[in-house]
Amino acid sequence: MYLDTRGFVTVGKGKMIPNADSAVSLPFRVRATGELAADEEIRAEFELIHGMTPLQARGAAFYDDLTDLYLSQEVIDLLVSEHVRGDFEAMLRLYPGFGNLPLSAQIALWEMIYNLGPAGLRQFRMLRQAILDEDWPAAAAQSHRNGPSDERNTSVFDLFMDAGNDP
Repeated sequence: MYLDTRGFVTVGKGKMIPNADSAVSLPFRVRATGELAADEEIRAEFELIHGMTPLQARGAAFYDDLTDLYLSQEVIDLLVSEHVRGDFEAMLRLYPGFGNLPLSAQIALWEMIYNLGPAGLRQFRMLRQAILDEDWPAAAAQSHRNGPSDERNTSVFDLFMDAGNDP
């Protein structure tokens, strides 16, 4: 478990854990033994990480020396697959013609939905209209998010700007 850049307890590749009950639902293992962790161990580690300040959010590797529990790569891969599958289904509801969009616009939307979740992306109504109008400069202008780094926002902006050049 680690804090993401917004201060949320997170595992794997960006799977937010909203509370200790959610953490307990995952098959954490004890680093020293490889055995499944007990619910009280998971809750204690969640509370430890949750109690840290967002300023201490420094990426997952920073927390290695502070934590005793981990998820196997197999579990992390499964969480990512579930996340992507759910995002894809939501993306098709939000943008029924998603597969017909320029590739760079598809990549930009993937980055956004993975970061924001379907409910968060749904709030970008002016972005949605710009995409439906194929107005890529307007889409780029409407893609800025609060929270992600300037680098990530710039990358998404550039992807939408490139959409007008896609074949």
